[in-house]
Amino acid sequence: MYLVKDKNYPASLIAVEKEIVLNDLKKRFDIVVYNKQMKPELIIECKAPFITLDKSVIEQVQRYNLTIKAKYVMITNGVSDLVLDENNNVIELPDYGSFS
Repeated sequence: MYLVKDKNYPASLIAVEKEIVLNDLKKRFDIVVYNKQMKPELIIECKAPFITLDKSVIEQVQRYNLTIKAKYVMITNGVSDLVLDENNNVIELPDYGSFS
């Protein structure tokens, strides 16, 4: 709801729990947001509130992004979150209107 209500992401361009193949292994990502051209802009890895958002969680979502190739990655545990751009800079989650 945060993505749709606060950041103006169209619900129709948000995919939840889809399967990808990574190094011949089937994996599931939590959330991917597409731009209007249906190119991935944001991949989000969701963890339980008691999971610390550490380097291993960042590495997990970045491994998924090797296949998806989104511009931004985000990790969240519902308590805190972290968004990285394509240069691994920590940024604020962009509004959907800033996507190409």
